[in-house]
Amino acid sequence: MKTEKITGFARMSVSEIMNRYGFSRSTLARRIANRQFPAPSGRNREGFFWDAKIITDFETKTRQIVEKSFTPAIGGI
Repeated sequence: MKTEKITGFARMSVSEIMNRYGFSRSTLARRIANRQFPAPSGRNREGFFWDAKIITDFETKTRQIVEKSFTPAIGGI
């Protein structure tokens, strides 16, 4: 993950988010609007950016939901 240190936290740009998840710009905008993806942490002259911790927390939460929702079937009961 390419990140840039600024004021004590790492940040990720729109293009880095799009590359990481394979999203197009419109898909990313739609997921943010539908609250399926965290909103950007801020904006600078290059554009919007996300705090890398927000992204890792989002991935952890998503992974926990997927693992929790998967319960293997027990046959013969």
